[in-house]
Amino acid sequence: MTLNQKINKINGLCKNSLCFTYYSAGGWVISSYLDATTFNIGSKLYEEKRGYLTNKDLTALVDEAYELIKDQKI
Repeated sequence: MTLNQKINKINGLCKNSLCFTYYSAGGWVISSYLDATTFNIGSKLYEEKRGYLTNKDLTALVDEAYELIKDQKI
């Protein structure tokens, strides 16, 4: 699966609210700006990191996020 296909699937699970932010100290952050979606605060799927995933490498970040959601239905 391509990087673009993975991003599209993740975005679908986030109700088209997926966003990427870059912070010089921490690298890339993937999150959702809608409450109760996969990567937002309070998410049941990824609540242990408060709904945020971070990585210095964007491709690795998308791969990590995709591994968490790959079995979920859109």
